[in-house]
Amino acid sequence: MPCPKTFPPTITSLAIYNTTAVNNILSCSESTPSLQDFTFEGKDDDSSLYHISPEFENPDIVSLPHLLTAKFSVPGYGAYLLRAINAPKLTYIYLGGGGINPWHHDDGVGGWDFRILSTLFSITVHRLSARSRNLRRLTLECTQFNSPLEDYTLILSGAGFAQLEKLVLIKADIDDEALLAAGNGGGSSSLKILILQECWGVTDRGLLGFVRGRRSDFRLSLYHCRRIWQEVIAPLSAIVEVDYVQY
Repeated sequence: MPCPKTFPPTITSLAIYNTTAVNNILSCSESTPSLQDFTFEGKDDDSSLYHISPEFENPDIVSLPHLLTAKFSVPGYGAYLLRAINAPKLTYIYLGGGGINPWHHDDGVGGWDFRILSTLFSITVHRLSARSRNLRRLTLECTQFNSPLEDYTLILSGAGFAQLEKLVLIKADIDDEALLAAGNGGGSSSLKILILQECWGVTDRGLLGFVRGRRSDFRLSLYHCRRIWQEVIAPLSAIVEVDYVQY
């Protein structure tokens, strides 16, 4: 729906699409303390939406004390809006890159600049890790981080989200080095489910290194990860539960 001028103070669910009026959204959100579910997919057809300015990096903070779920598309000021929210009770976050596969580096096509987007993703996740420590579920789709090794280690090691139980990565830029770094650090003891879908940077080396030491009821789901072959499923299944679907 288009961005309204005001929000009802008792609203519990809000979905906003195709707008750049993020300052208005933030201003109105201050009067919605009951908000529990927030979806935002902004307008992303203008390359100016991806530039980083001091205001963009450091938005005024809005407290949403009862927010439980947030589903945001980063292009179109989604990163700006999500970083401006302080939601300590947040349990689920979906963070999307607008359907662009990060393994296809077509800089400049349709206004996309992956160098800027990767910075936005990294800043956003680090800010969320500081403000939403109770996060239980995280979905990242079409994401590319500025420093994948550091950023994925923050997520997978438990250092950023100590309560994280389920991580879904769809067309994300995770690779073996990030998995091994998180695994060598002991990994997140709270993580129970890892789902990888079309994550082309991951091979058997990274997966085996990551799952060693996990509980036998840990679930690893692999969907159309083209560098993971049937031969590795048996050794993985000897350690954890595995779902495997290939083309």
